[in-house]
Amino acid sequence: MMDMGPIPKTLDPILLSLGFTLAHEQVDTAIVGTANPEHMRVNIELVKKDLPISMEIVHELHNRFDRLEP
Repeated sequence: MMDMGPIPKTLDPILLSLGFTLAHEQVDTAIVGTANPEHMRVNIELVKKDLPISMEIVHELHNRFDRLEP
């Protein structure tokens, strides 16, 4: 996917991953593992403050996945 160029309105990779996962109404929970309490705190703040991500980004990621399918 990286060879397809940058994602428009590039986000923090964790925010992008969580935002894409939680953008789907079929998903109620995202389990993110960490052994670092600070990472967990930052992830919680990202979810509270910066989600949802734009549907433009979600659609772009879906398009990229579709182009990579064999």
